[in-house]
Amino acid sequence: MHHSAFHHFARSGLPEGSASAKALDYSLRRWEALTRFVDEGQLPADNNWIENQIRPIAIGRNNWLFAILGRWMEQVPQIDV
Repeated sequence: MHHSAFHHFARSGLPEGSASAKALDYSLRRWEALTRFVDEGQLPADNNWIENQIRPIAIGRNNWLFAILGRWMEQVPQIDV
């Protein structure tokens, strides 16, 4: 596993628990996976295509949830406080 010298240099100057330190720690822990597309030319550098394919399913699921909750809320008696 090869880590960038920059990562280690940048990480050494960051306070523990800061957002930047967490981001660099994440990238260092997943370095191999994050750079796999460099070694495998057929792999895309992002997953935008699949995210666009599943977005209608996720949005539809949320819409159904709010539609069902909306009907339920109409049936619940209103309480005046």
